[in-house]
Amino acid sequence: MPIMFNSLLVEAGVEPNTVRLVRHHTNAANVIRSPYRLWRENVAAFEQYQNVQGQDRFEVGRKVASFVRSPAGETLFVGLYDVTALGVAPEGFLDPVTGANLEGYHLYEMEICEQLSEFRGRLSIEWGLGALAWVQLAHRQNKAVREIRIAFQDEPYPGHFLFRCRLSDVSSLPSVWIERLREAKGVYVLTSADSGEHYVGSAAGTGGFHQRWLQHAAIGGAAVGLQAHAAPDYQVAILQVAAGFESEADIVRIENEWMRKIQSRTMGLNRQPQTALPPEGVEQT
Repeated sequence: MPIMFNSLLVEAGVEPNTVRLVRHHTNAANVIRSPYRLWRENVAAFEQYQNVQGQDRFEVGRKVASFVRSPAGETLFVGLYDVTALGVAPEGFLDPVTGANLEGYHLYEMEICEQLSEFRGRLSIEWGLGALAWVQLAHRQNKAVREIRIAFQDEPYPGHFLFRCRLSDVSSLPSVWIERLREAKGVYVLTSADSGEHYVGSAAGTGGFHQRWLQHAAIGGAAVGLQAHAAPDYQVAILQVAAGFESEADIVRIENEWMRKIQSRTMGLNRQPQTALPPEGVEQT
């Protein structure tokens, strides 16, 4: 039998019917830092992000069990909070994740609880299929505990073959992951979650895969089809990593072969090149 999160609440003296489960993640196109990275680098800023909401989601006098979505997609527990007051975000209040002005939004005051403090950054749960339902009632959604680690550690880079993430998350990946992606060059694929179509591209310049994907996330791409969807809609993955001796022209030839294999020019998003995203080297899109 799996350990259930509500069992941990009860053991800590907390009634599940007083707790809302909150899973922080964003699909916004212009992300400065993801909630996960914000929590890792600046807990105070993360709590500021958590405290401001567009709708009245929390009840004063009750609790919030706070989770963040990690780069690998796990739901990581980061703390249990008491909701102590509700006010209004003042003039000039900026979202720490997107930089958007949130003046006039609901602004909660929350205090971190000692209950379950030993599990912060160590415990992950199975959130289930309702990923879009990021606020849930604990007593109606008893989540299975997926893992309890001995200590917090950033997830190890999964390797180029297994790596995938949303294009909008590229800027907020763990620093070790970014370093690996900046060192590697080759051919990648963007897949639209909306249409299932593919876009094949190559990274041959300075900054490798990571720099190329940042360009896509910021300004789209040269192909008309690629511009049909916003950055949060795309999953990015690596098709082939260059061995290190290839020229830019060699990488482009490999890219073109992948386009033919996937048929991304005729049935995908590599069609009718424009000039929105300058090609690297002599890239053909």
